[in-house]
Amino acid sequence: SAQNLKDVNWFGKMDPYVKVFFTEAKQPGKNAQTPEKHDAGTNPKFDFHTTLVWDGEPALMFQVWEANSVRSDTFIASGQLPMGSVANMQFQGEVPLQDASGKSAGSVQVSLASSTVLRISIFKGTNLKDPNWFGKMDPYVKVEFPGPPMAGKFAKTHEMNDAGSNPIFNWTGQMVWDGEPELVFNLWEKESFSSDKFMGAGRLPMSAVASAGKWAGDLQLVDAKGMPAGTLTAEVSRGGGGGAGYSEVP
Repeated sequence: SAQNLKDVNWFGKMDPYVKVFFTEAKQPGKNAQTPEKHDAGTNPKFDFHTTLVWDGEPALMFQVWEANSVRSDTFIASGQLPMGSVANMQFQGEVPLQDASGKSAGSVQVSLASSTVLRISIFKGTNLKDPNWFGKMDPYVKVEFPGPPMAGKFAKTHEMNDAGSNPIFNWTGQMVWDGEPELVFNLWEKESFSSDKFMGAGRLPMSAVASAGKWAGDLQLVDAKGMPAGTLTAEVSRGGGGGAGYSEVP
């Protein structure tokens, strides 16, 4: 929620929303935005939840904006929560806001709780299902937890142009784990003139990671009909460890 926001409207009630992001973010995708609260005025209730991965950035920024349907949105105010002041990655309280001139412009009520960060590496694919009659396929992998997409709960490798059925990805990304039972690796074929094609999926029980702190090996993929679709050599570790990499000399 927010309290006593600066009112930038001459008539009617404001339609505020909040942008949340880390200052000096070390990688893209470290931001979120609440829904716009129509006619919510100066004391809106957001009841918004999201997940962001923290990599040591100095502060978490909260920017409040007024949504406009006929012109650019209007900046209302902003406030920072220094991450160094967040003890044990837990915080609940108010973040004071200031407008563009530095004057007090209300506050936002914030609650932070820590989650486990996973480091996910995909090194290579072997004997991947190839849908092409001619040429080599352009595979990529989406890594996600089951359920609706959420910030910090989804990652995607780069597309491997003309890599064929045995691509070398050597890709590493991060995701936030909040106790979901499994991690899904979805293999896709990039298409230029039609929708991308789903080629297969592999499921990793998170119990395999939780018990030892790391899992590494070959993950069997199956296609939509339950038939084998190749393997992915991957590694998943808690807290950002691992990621040795893979190389191959032809």
